[in-house]
Amino acid sequence: MPTVTFRSFDQGDAVAFLDTVQRYADDLLPWVDTPKRVTDLARARDSVSAKLSSGQPARFGVFLGGKVLGSAKLIELDTSLPDYEIGIWCIPSWRGKGLGKWLMESSIDTAFSFGAIRISLRHAINNVASRSLIESVGAIREGRLRCAARIGDMLQDTIIYSVLQTEWSQKKAVSPCQRLFPEF
Repeated sequence: MPTVTFRSFDQGDAVAFLDTVQRYADDLLPWVDTPKRVTDLARARDSVSAKLSSGQPARFGVFLGGKVLGSAKLIELDTSLPDYEIGIWCIPSWRGKGLGKWLMESSIDTAFSFGAIRISLRHAINNVASRSLIESVGAIREGRLRCAARIGDMLQDTIIYSVLQTEWSQKKAVSPCQRLFPEF
């Protein structure tokens, strides 16, 4: 039986990544910065492949066999700390099963393994699922950024949270994060 895994994307994942984003485009927008509808598929795949191979920002995927179930992007905000922001998404059929939390925890672990001191997480003010996910990993709410996200044609406030490396280390000592998602 295939196992769900978390690993960095590489150039060879461009086709699967783009196909997944296109299949779920209406649901993932505006969270994924890939065009909603691709008219030149070869050019789009080349572009995605180049972004994945550059390593900036760091992109990771959740895979079941060759299928992409979700993705995480780690953006280094401040190299002097360093401080990362993490954004994730999962395909709709895998939501509500714990995959998002596992992906978030794996992403936080990875950012701290890169030497991060703090992680920033944010959600649009009306995104209750994201708020619940962020709070479930123990992130601390820091504040509200006004008109900081464009959702469709509207500007929305975002809520920003953080996790510090020292806090995460203490949490992990009590409840270690699995590297492999439980089989279904």
